[in-house]
Amino acid sequence: MATPPPLLSVVIPTYNRLRLLRETIESVRAQTYAHWELIVVDDGSTDGTAEYVAGLGDPKIRLVGAERSGSPAVARNIGIGHARGEYVAFLDHDDIWMPGKLEAQVAALANRPEADWCYTRLWQIDPAGRSLGQYDDSVPFGGAALLDAIGLKPGITTSAVVVRRALLERMGGFDPYLTGCEDLDLWIRLRRESEPVAIIEPLTRIRVHDGSLSRDHLLMQRSCLRLYRKVAAGSSSRRVRRECRKLLIHRWHGPRAHRGGVPDRSLRALHRRVRPLTE
Repeated sequence: MATPPPLLSVVIPTYNRLRLLRETIESVRAQTYAHWELIVVDDGSTDGTAEYVAGLGDPKIRLVGAERSGSPAVARNIGIGHARGEYVAFLDHDDIWMPGKLEAQVAALANRPEADWCYTRLWQIDPAGRSLGQYDDSVPFGGAALLDAIGLKPGITTSAVVVRRALLERMGGFDPYLTGCEDLDLWIRLRRESEPVAIIEPLTRIRVHDGSLSRDHLLMQRSCLRLYRKVAAGSSSRRVRRECRKLLIHRWHGPRAHRGGVPDRSLRALHRRVRPLTE
């Protein structure tokens, strides 16, 4: 008799983070919700990651090898392609879940059949796993304006999200050209289709360390510029396009403009350059 597919697929993209990956995987195996499969997408690691995952001997865990891309978005999309569950949960290779995280999200989605995705609030930890406190910007935005998402206000991260696989596939997964902001781009696109369910408990632990992509400021700068252009191009709202234009200017000039270090005529010239990108 064939084994029924799991209700939920967990996707972990990884590259040379075996020391932290062990704890990440164990946080999945410790979940009180049992109907999951784990897909570890190895983006060309050289630190023994593949051998470790294979050595676990757990039939619920699958290793998918990939050529080195350097893009978590590409790795996550590969994982989505291998997923069999009705829902997909994402977990970064340096983050961890509290034991009741998946159970709470599956129950929340069952109680809200009109919703196709869900996220929890966040708690920060340091590289050693010590608590750094709740993530202050982790405020549920159910029912709030799209501008809140564009302005990076909601503290949603990939490790906190569970989403219906059919919606993910319809949205085309993560945009590989937005490395650094590919998660925010997906949340904006998902929210156009479905309101999320927000769980107020901080059931996701995000690790703060220098090796994370978010610490690469040049990468994030370029990714945000691409994201704002993409959002503006896909929106019929003049307010949204205007907000994107303001964010583009802020990203290009940064704190200098706010300190009065950029002459008014330069800002006016920049407005003229940016306007065609957002109209």
